[in-house]
Amino acid sequence: FFFQAEDGIRDISVWLEFRRVLFRSSDVGEGDKTQTATHNFYTGAEYQQAAMRTAKLKDFYFNLKHAQMGLSSESGKFADAIKKHLIYNKPLDIPNLIEEIGDILWFCALACETLGITLDEAMWLNIDKLRQRYPDAYTDADAQARADKA
Repeated sequence: FFFQAEDGIRDISVWLEFRRVLFRSSDVGEGDKTQTATHNFYTGAEYQQAAMRTAKLKDFYFNLKHAQMGLSSESGKFADAIKKHLIYNKPLDIPNLIEEIGDILWFCALACETLGITLDEAMWLNIDKLRQRYPDAYTDADAQARADKA
């Protein structure tokens, strides 16, 4: 599988190797100490804890507004990268898209922290809602019926 980067065509194996290296060890902050995580992936709660080391936390409304504005701006950057590819025929900048997803995730973690839940809980609640809405798999009929809202 290949993707087109700004400097030409690259094999997706470059990114798979990047992921393997990235997830071998990561910093998880605990107060003033930094420790190395030895597992392969963060849980949502671990990611949230590590991300909040870099958050400018104030009061509830400041944090919530920061999360809302950040989600909007980072989602816009993600959309803009795709627009440049589809509309202006520029190469699809996969590294930038991956970076923007990470930034979106950071602001999701801030929103969860502000609302008093973990990313794990938000993910579980979302999957539970989707299982109710689409018991077997996605269908247009289930999307229109929205069984989780009945």
